[in-house]
Amino acid sequence: MASQGIVVYGCPAFWKFDELWKHIQSHALVENSNFVQPHDLNGHDCYTFLHRGKTGKAFSEPKEVERYNLLESITDLFEKENESKTNTQFIFMTAERIAKVVSEADRRLRSYYYQIVENFEFRNELAISFVRILAFVYLTSISWGIAAKT
Repeated sequence: MASQGIVVYGCPAFWKFDELWKHIQSHALVENSNFVQPHDLNGHDCYTFLHRGKTGKAFSEPKEVERYNLLESITDLFEKENESKTNTQFIFMTAERIAKVVSEADRRLRSYYYQIVENFEFRNELAISFVRILAFVYLTSISWGIAAKT
């Protein structure tokens, strides 16, 4: 499943509001940010870096953490053969994977997830799949997006 998605913490390598808009308008926000994989921060309370795209440090016990190249990883995902043939199949597949993750999650997340999902009485499989995805997004406070290759 790790080959089907990317999970990272991201932090901008700038702090002024007008810099944010400059990078958004020039489509350079990712290039001007730092990314690190969550497992590299296990046991640490803080992550710092000096320059965008460079190695940072995780603290409280200092540990050097390699940067994560988000753009390269996204490109790799697009280059792999997609298991789903249609957008609908992609939604079904995503909902199934989320159900598997939830079944292995802690009791509280499982309980809340099933309470939400079971309160909807859709007969349409696509609608049910969207409810499953959106319930997970809501409970985990993650951002969900679908990218399209043009």
